[in-house]
Amino acid sequence: LFTFNGARLDQQEKYFSLLPDLPSAIHITQTGHVVVGMGEKHGLLMLQCGRSRFLKKHTLNDIGSRIVALDSTLLQSPYMAEKEAKQTFLLACGTSDKSVCLVRYHNTDSYQFLIRVATDPIPRNIVALRFVSQGSVACSDRFGNISFLSVTAG
Repeated sequence: LFTFNGARLDQQEKYFSLLPDLPSAIHITQTGHVVVGMGEKHGLLMLQCGRSRFLKKHTLNDIGSRIVALDSTLLQSPYMAEKEAKQTFLLACGTSDKSVCLVRYHNTDSYQFLIRVATDPIPRNIVALRFVSQGSVACSDRFGNISFLSVTAG
């Protein structure tokens, strides 16, 4: 039980899960999934709320470094069906020494997957990142530099 300025914050024992590594970034997507960034060995873990605990949905182990920042945006395209567009999103993963990579989560009735779609080739020690638009990410590194990265077709 925690209190802050008279407001109560109760610890929720309902959702508990043992993680294989120390989580260094946690993000809740617009679709309700919990995304946990961990170290080099375990990478990215996606969880979904179950009745009494988090359910492991997907993992992506080939990130290559500790994930320290996460953000997501829904992917919307005129070619996607409405149901498909609500379940497809893009994750931006900022790592401690490799830079930023973009991971796509796609969920349909027949298949679900996480796939890395883009990686920044310039190494940066990312501290924070945020989606600016559907294909653009603003990020900052530990040296005080701010970068705007954009995905282009090519």
